Amino acid sequence: MRNIFGTEAPAYWARGLAVIPLKTGDEGKRPALNRWQQWHDTLPSDSTQRAWLSRHEQGNIGLVLGPQSGVVALDIDQDNLVPEIRAMLREAGVDDLPWERKGKKGVVWLFKWREGLKSFSVPGCIDFLGQGRQVVLPPSIHPDTRAPYIENVPLLSVLDHLPEWPEGFERVLRRKYQAGAGGSGGVDIDNLPQRVRKGGRDVMATAVAGAFARAMLDGQRDADAAEYELGEWLWRALENPADDPIDAEKYKTRMWEFFRRDCEAAANSGHLPAYGWRGALTRAKLIDRDVSDLPEGDALPYVARRYILDCSTGVLVDSETGEIQEVAVIARRYAPHLKLPGKRYDLFAVELAQREELRRVDRIRFRPKATPGLIDEQGRPVWNTWRGYVHNDLIGEAVDSRVQPLLDMVGAMFPNSMEAEHLLDWMAHVVQEPGEKINWAPLIISEAGCVSEVVEI
Repeated sequence: MRNIFGTEAPAYWARGLAVIPLKTGDEGKRPALNRWQQWHDTLPSDSTQRAWLSRHEQGNIGLVLGPQSGVVALDIDQDNLVPEIRAMLREAGVDDLPWERKGKKGVVWLFKWREGLKSFSVPGCIDFLGQGRQVVLPPSIHPDTRAPYIENVPLLSVLDHLPEWPEGFERVLRRKYQAGAGGSGGVDIDNLPQRVRKGGRDVMATAVAGAFARAMLDGQRDADAAEYELGEWLWRALENPADDPIDAEKYKTRMWEFFRRDCEAAANSGHLPAYGWRGALTRAKLIDRDVSDLPEGDALPYVARRYILDCSTGVLVDSETGEIQEVAVIARRYAPHLKLPGKRYDLFAVELAQREELRRVDRIRFRPKATPGLIDEQGRPVWNTWRGYVHNDLIGEAVDSRVQPLLDMVGAMFPNSMEAEHLLDWMAHVVQEPGEKINWAPLIISEAGCVSEVVEI
């Protein structure tokens, strides 16, 4: 066994970098510690360092990112994207990337940390790792290849020369690579994967749907060709077990949702599609009749009045129940009352988005301290799904009839009156102060075979 952590860690600590021990073998990327994120802004004490060296000297080594170490990381997971993103960084003013780490595939580059940088991800290809995340350092052993991670130069030799993360570069990456946000998740529709296992099919199918949406926007495919090719690929490439069959309509619906959002994003940024926002929709045959001609009793106006559209994700939230669902699910629910040719749920999605009575918000959030429903967060409309607890203050005789059974049960479970009172205080706080998060929870241990009881507060 190699004493990787025991050999490498002291030099990093001496330079003020918060390195931690990682596990080995199949879990070689995972920290060997609980609550390791606390080291993002402080170094472990000398005694803690000695304890780690004693217990984990043979472990892999990881660097906790953030203000203590002064670095953040860009993790690119696909080899074919590395030269392209390197060129994009050069255009953004980053001429030199002095430190580079390679593992099984892709590359990791480090940048200087600064206040306000947050982690983000472009599914399937890019992770930006910010404060409270960690990156595996060489010569740790990769859990898949069983070979050491490699670096082009020792990190400590170039630590003072790391580049700044360029302003606005997250938007650049998302616009180019993220499906449904003006990008296609790094997928080339002319070179699609030929076989996708069940475990990864949703991520890949969503990325492919986004790629075809982008192809329509760029004029590479018309609507009929995009829909046909996507359907053919879904049935040909995705694993399709009998107990969990492919829902091809779901991904076709996502393609149309991505296309609409791509058009909106292009219009909002001033980069209109070649055929214009309205023209692109017409060309893609998303609208084959006027919304104003909807027959009386059609469900579309009702849905538009009842639901709120989250513009960031494209999901709908029911203003009456708080339920959150994808547009296609709502379309299927009201299908008997919709006049859609051939169950074209994509038509429903686009026509619903154009209804004036449809309320739109930037985000859906859970804010127990705020008013339920529509709220303002820093000048942006947000829908608060918090609806409050449905309960009444009990006074007088009602206490005996409705509360006493609960008191009796708690008393039977906790003969110690102080423990029983503490549990009741905890339950009361949950109801009375829903906006304050309690940093502990009661753990009740019983003998095997006891039936669990649920108390609804």
